[in-house]
Amino acid sequence: MIIKFTQSILLLLGGEFNSYFVVGENSPSIDSLAMVDIAVNMQYTNNDGEIEQVEVVDVTKLDNEINDYTAQNLISVGMPCDNSVTADILNTTECEFGLSENQALIELSFHDTGYTTMIVRGYDSNMTRLAAQVIANRTNDLEGRKILISGTEYETANLTVLGE
Repeated sequence: MIIKFTQSILLLLGGEFNSYFVVGENSPSIDSLAMVDIAVNMQYTNNDGEIEQVEVVDVTKLDNEINDYTAQNLISVGMPCDNSVTADILNTTECEFGLSENQALIELSFHDTGYTTMIVRGYDSNMTRLAAQVIANRTNDLEGRKILISGTEYETANLTVLGE
């Protein structure tokens, strides 16, 4: 299944933000900056074909505030060792989990409840932020359920669709 990240139901429902951002309670501060990178750059095309900024207010939560990650749409930012929501979905607390240096991953996880979680994580916190910058600045390049990001600058990072 190929999912176009822009205008995803995960993010927008009739032009309104329909998710929570989640960061680990003890995550490094750069993970919070990654959330901000995504949030301040969210836009959608309205019914008149005009691009508008999405208003994002009161939509951040710490991982310990999420009792059931399948009960709402989430954007989970951070490595499994820093964010328990990411850890629960991936079933690991290993920080790098499948990633090498200078790699990050953006992944959609679809739940039986009809809700979706977008996981934004990197080999380290700097790579997590790079993934967020890719989401914020290269939305037209994001297509797929799972995208591997390789590189050190969001403008030139290589994006590879994995899986479906």
